[in-house]
Amino acid sequence: MSTAEPDSTADFSGVGRGLRWSATGAMLIRIAQFLMGIVAARLIAPSEFGAFAVATTIYGVVATLSDMGVTQAILREVHRTKEIGPTVMTLNMGATLVLAGLMAGFARPLSEAFGTGEATTAVQVLAATMVLGGLGSVPAMVLARDYRQQQRFYSDASNFVVSSALLVILALAGWGVMALAWSRFIGQAVSAVVLNAVVGERYGFGWNTKEAGALLRFSLPLALAMSVNVLITNVDTFAVGRLRGATDLGYYNLAFTIAAWPIGILSQIMLNITTTTFARSQGDITMLRFHLRSLLTALWAIALPGAALIIGLATPLITAVYGMNWAPAAAPLIVLGFLTVVRLVQALLTDFFTALGMTRWLLRIEIAWFIVLVPVMLLFVNQWGYVGAALAHVAVGALIVIPAFLVVAARGAGVGLSWIKPELIRPVIGSALAGLAAHYTATLIGVPLGALAAGGIAGVIVYLVTTGLWLKRHILELRDVYTAHRPATTES
Repeated sequence: MSTAEPDSTADFSGVGRGLRWSATGAMLIRIAQFLMGIVAARLIAPSEFGAFAVATTIYGVVATLSDMGVTQAILREVHRTKEIGPTVMTLNMGATLVLAGLMAGFARPLSEAFGTGEATTAVQVLAATMVLGGLGSVPAMVLARDYRQQQRFYSDASNFVVSSALLVILALAGWGVMALAWSRFIGQAVSAVVLNAVVGERYGFGWNTKEAGALLRFSLPLALAMSVNVLITNVDTFAVGRLRGATDLGYYNLAFTIAAWPIGILSQIMLNITTTTFARSQGDITMLRFHLRSLLTALWAIALPGAALIIGLATPLITAVYGMNWAPAAAPLIVLGFLTVVRLVQALLTDFFTALGMTRWLLRIEIAWFIVLVPVMLLFVNQWGYVGAALAHVAVGALIVIPAFLVVAARGAGVGLSWIKPELIRPVIGSALAGLAAHYTATLIGVPLGALAAGGIAGVIVYLVTTGLWLKRHILELRDVYTAHRPATTES
């Protein structure tokens, strides 16, 4: 499969526009999702959440396989969408229909394998949801290719408004886990309609044998790697569900969801911006290093303080927001906060490897990660329950995953490690101090909501005081490249 010629003078000013809309949309949607999560947690029992966690685990694995990674080729080959678009659409929807049918047909044995047979109907509804998602996948990639995050926001906002309204109605009616499933289905339907309405550049079904072969050589390792990553993310769901039951799984799933907020928000902001930005710099090592350093700096500066505040305020966060009946989720949340660093490195370098076509290397890393994680997870959960699941993720991530990604980036992609600058220690120190300040402040206040608010304010102030000048300097530096067309000429 051919790739775009490297262009060191490529215009990256669209990155700034895309980031602005992504950031606005991500913050609004995430805040709204957070509020809806509070409502749902108070309307739906922990065991029902545990059942839905099983259903979404199955959905995540199958949905990743159904895409086969072919839609990512639109981001990698930014100038060849017309040539590959129809074949991408055919491959994507063909695989989606087949796998959705299998998922629906085997819903019961799949659910029972997780020890939660009550998730069966929810799995079947999510199988239909996957088909709707496939209809919007190519338009979504076209928008991402051109940094058109404004139009993507319209889709996400429509999805959220409709699905949230339906969730509340069905939860109040006592639908339990099915309220979560059907609201997801209807929201996805709305999203698909909006994406196809705003994209302006549509591709129907078509076939080109030569293009299909090249697409599959690129995408199959990527699809397998993404599927393995979904398994990695949900090994804990299987272990806790089988060894500890649905209620404990509900507590753990809430903790995992909260711990993922920093990376989740950033993933929404960076949604495919990183992949297409790296792809536009293929063959230019200087620009690739610049993008790696710049994007890591941005992610580091936002994700680390967010994780530190979650760790420092875990108990008041859980009890004030979700209620005392969810208090057991605080213990795993403290440990899972440290997983942010692992996920940050993994997310950035996954996009980097995808843009450069290094999908086989990505698959090898994910397989090694999974092979190591499974026995460690089972051992730790058996020994320490759902807190052990959190410990397993952090231990394997720190000792195996981060080194593996960095070594492959340095040697396989030829960018070395010079893009990792010593000055990145500044937000690490600032975040640690912010977390400590938040925790100490919270202990001085007996009311959970007051402790959460005061601790959060104290933590933010400490972080800004310790890193403010550093943040300002990097924001100004990155603005020149990602807002105005001023190509980076150094790797400083």
